[in-house]
Amino acid sequence: MHSRFIPPLVLAHLQYWCLPEDATMRDLILAVRADEACHSHVNHTLKNLGPDDPNPFVMGKSQAP
Repeated sequence: MHSRFIPPLVLAHLQYWCLPEDATMRDLILAVRADEACHSHVNHTLKNLGPDDPNPFVMGKSQAP
C-alpha cells in the first residue's frame, strides 16, 4: 500500500468542493466550473435589479441553475 501525500492547498480544495481524496484534476475543474456558473447566474441576475427590487435569492425563494 502506498501512502499518498496531499499538499495542504490541494486538501483545502478537496474539502471546499466536498471532493473525495481520490478526486482527479478533472473532478476539481468540473466542480470549480459548476461553482462559477452559479456565481455567474447570481451576478447577472443581481446586475439587472433596480434599487427597490426585492432580492430574488432570499433563502428558499430561488434556485440557482
